[in-house]
Amino acid sequence: MLESHGHASPLLKKADFRRAGFIEHALWVAAFDADERFASGDTPNQNPDEPGLPRYVADNESIVNRDIVLWHTVTFHHVTAAEDYPVLSREHGSFELKPHNFFDRNPALDLRRAPFEVLP
Repeated sequence: MLESHGHASPLLKKADFRRAGFIEHALWVAAFDADERFASGDTPNQNPDEPGLPRYVADNESIVNRDIVLWHTVTFHHVTAAEDYPVLSREHGSFELKPHNFFDRNPALDLRRAPFEVLP
């Protein structure tokens, strides 16, 4: 399970971030392809098209019985304050990956008791 601690939607018009289309969604899932290594594609500043994740998922390729790649976009909007001038304060973004229904039952149920837990 991916647990994200915040997501900010783009404040730009879609045309303004067409070479960074990955920012449109916080989560992308795609079938693994060794040639698809960067969320913004290879050389996004030199690409006249819309490279990266939107292109990777455009064909709706099935992910059934495939290795998958989970792409998570960590974003934030910084609302400036007078104290930020002349140095912008540090921003913190994070996420956690947690196991969720990884096992079909609790694997600790069959553990033997520790010696101090055994009743006489």
